[in-house]
Amino acid sequence: MPIDPGRMRDRITLQVRGEPDPWTGSDGMTDLATVWAEFRPQSGSEFREGAGTVGEERATWLVNYRENLSQVDQLIHRGRGQNRVWDIQSIQPYGFKDGLLLLAVAADSGA
Repeated sequence: MPIDPGRMRDRITLQVRGEPDPWTGSDGMTDLATVWAEFRPQSGSEFREGAGTVGEERATWLVNYRENLSQVDQLIHRGRGQNRVWDIQSIQPYGFKDGLLLLAVAADSGA
């Protein structure tokens, strides 16, 4: 099942987790690549945590195949996503080394 490049309309930056540096305040995330992806929204929810409301959105991202991603990495949705950070929860192959389906969660907290 080949990937349709015409459906890959969203620009994302893949980031891999490294060692955090307490001296510089770095969280340990390093840019791996900025790629085109297909955004497939899944679901969303909202719940109360402490004194604020937390919204959570789940989506699947289809990207071209690569071997250097894991569940502890993240992606940043550029453009329409306004640099929204998504934590990768699951990585599934799409076809035979055609692409990867990245199940990711974005959480937004409000007052």
